[in-house]
Amino acid sequence: MSWGAEQSGSISGSHLPVMALEQQIKLSWKENEEIEVHSLRYTASLPDLPGISWPESSSHLGPVHVRAHGEVNTRLLLPFHRAFVQRIEDWRQGRSVAIRIEIWGSITFRRIKKIAVPDGPKKELAGQVPWQPERHLLEASALEQEQVRLSVNVERDHWISILGVIGFDEFSIFEVPVLSLKRHEQFQKGLAILAQAQSAFRQGQWSTVVTDARRALESAAGMAAPNGDRKAKFEALLAQVLPGVMDEPKRDTLEGLMLALKDLRDHSAHVNDIRFQVEREDAELALTVAISIFRYMGEALARVQGRRS
Repeated sequence: MSWGAEQSGSISGSHLPVMALEQQIKLSWKENEEIEVHSLRYTASLPDLPGISWPESSSHLGPVHVRAHGEVNTRLLLPFHRAFVQRIEDWRQGRSVAIRIEIWGSITFRRIKKIAVPDGPKKELAGQVPWQPERHLLEASALEQEQVRLSVNVERDHWISILGVIGFDEFSIFEVPVLSLKRHEQFQKGLAILAQAQSAFRQGQWSTVVTDARRALESAAGMAAPNGDRKAKFEALLAQVLPGVMDEPKRDTLEGLMLALKDLRDHSAHVNDIRFQVEREDAELALTVAISIFRYMGEALARVQGRRS
């Protein structure tokens, strides 16, 4: 291989004019000849997430003259959008795993050969031969292409910091749904209500957020036991998610969280004391707890179903 490629610094993120991952790379020419580099065409993919790849892009490099064993630096841009982030978070599931990015490039260049030009006759001036600079012609060969490959690993903490740079605050990152919830049909209505709560949160409707957070849980409980009073429905939901005898402490904890949301919702909806106001932090707490409960139920139910199968 005549070329090598390596990272030059850590991968970063940009928000404007488009959301994109940015990676500075160094292309190293390994041979003794001088060359003229023109461009780098590249594409990338996530090998752990089949179906996610970037179309071919081009980085204009010159033409730039590179000496033997020289280097060329360039920047690669990998644009993406919110659905890309959601897909990664679905796969990551909060785990401390690195996101692997495989980059393939094709460098276009031509080799340059120096041809010395013979000196003409030299005339002596005052008994000395004047100095003349060495003269040569440059002969360029046909354009060539060579493939390079680069693997980039993005660790969890660095990935979270990139999301912050491109406009996802910690709450936005947390609210991204996960596949464990989407697999369960009985949670779909509740997730739709949570989406409404998220929209209300962005619009500053704090009381609505609290109400919808509790309403989403009531929907999930209703799917677990369509008949019966509210208490029976929640008991059925807890028994479905955590059916084991040894799971009683977990059921009690989950029930306590659900009841806490009910108390907050009841106060926001029914208390007439004007001194009681639902603030942003109250709405964020209610929504965060509701999302955590749904995440937990999705994972626990998937584990139960896995054991049965």
